Amino acid sequence: MLLPLFLNLAGRRVVLVGGGPVAAAKLQQLLAASAEVHVVAPTIVEEIERRACERYRGSDLPRGWHLNTCLVNLYGDRIEDGRRIDCARLGEHRDFEPGPVASLSLGERALFQFVKRGAKHEPTRVVAQEWLADGSLQLFGGDAWKKHALHRVLRVEKKGGFRFQLNVPEFETRRVNFTFRWVPDEHIVPFAQLGAAAQRDVRGYVAELARSSEFFAGQLA
Repeated sequence: MLLPLFLNLAGRRVVLVGGGPVAAAKLQQLLAASAEVHVVAPTIVEEIERRACERYRGSDLPRGWHLNTCLVNLYGDRIEDGRRIDCARLGEHRDFEPGPVASLSLGERALFQFVKRGAKHEPTRVVAQEWLADGSLQLFGGDAWKKHALHRVLRVEKKGGFRFQLNVPEFETRRVNFTFRWVPDEHIVPFAQLGAAAQRDVRGYVAELARSSEFFAGQLA
C-alpha cells in the first residue's frame, strides 16, 4: 500500500540514505523541491574505492589512497539583466591530487574530453571523449590521463529538461557533478590551525559553507 504525501520541503533538511540509481532519482526530486539534502551513502565511496583498487596498481594507486574529498560543480545558465547566459562548461585543467579521480553526474548529458596541447599556435588535440549521462560514474587515473593529458567539459545539453532548484542566486542549474578525490591527510588542516593570513583568505568562503553545514559551522566556532 502506497501512502501519498504532499510536503513543502523548500529550505528544509532532508536525509537521503542510499547511493544507487533509485537514490539518485530521489535526489533529483528533492533538489527540485528546494530541499537541503544530506546524503548518507558510504556504499558509493566504498564501491568507487573497490573499483579503483581492482583497476590500478603501483604508482597509480598511492599508499594510503582513499576518497576523502568531494568537489561539487554546478553547470547551467547565469541570469543577467533578465538574459540567460550559458556558462555550462569547464576549461582545460589537470587534477593534481594523487591517485584515481571519480566523477558522478546528475542531470543533463555533458561532453567530457581528454585533450593534449600541441606546440605554439597548434590547436588542442582531442585524444578521448565521452558523453556523461544522468547517473553516470567516471573513474580515471594513471599518468596517461592525469599527468600527460588535460580534461575539460566542452558543453552540456539542454534536451533532458533537467532543472535543479538550488539556492544559488541568479543561476539555473541543469547538471550537478560530484568529483571524489584523495587529499593526503598531512595536507588537511583545521581552520583554527591555519595562519592568520590564510584564515583571512578563506574565512568568507568557510562562513558561506557554514550557513548549511554543521561541520563548517563547527570550524568557525
